[in-house]
Amino acid sequence: MNTTFVAPMGDRGRLVVPAELRQRQNWEQGTPLLFVETDRGVLLATREQAKALVRDQLRGASLVDELVDSRRAEARDEDRAEARDEDRAEARDEDRAEARDENRTSSRREDAR
Repeated sequence: MNTTFVAPMGDRGRLVVPAELRQRQNWEQGTPLLFVETDRGVLLATREQAKALVRDQLRGASLVDELVDSRRAEARDEDRAEARDEDRAEARDEDRAEARDENRTSSRREDAR
């Protein structure tokens, strides 16, 4: 059941949880409530409700599979970076070899004069 309730913010940031919502949720005076800030807004729940929500969200998602997928992606990125570095090193070596060859050719020309 999804219902929207309005609770205007009062003095010093105080909120009064509407009676109907308190009754539906079985929240009594003194019940500790968590304010969970997300990218999409704020969630208000008891600790038990928040735990149940997390369990429901994780159900069906294997943390091991997520970890393995994440590690594979990291390894793939590392391999690509390594290959890029090797390509750059080869290009540098080729440039140095060409420069040496040019220097030798210039030296020979000068010696021949």
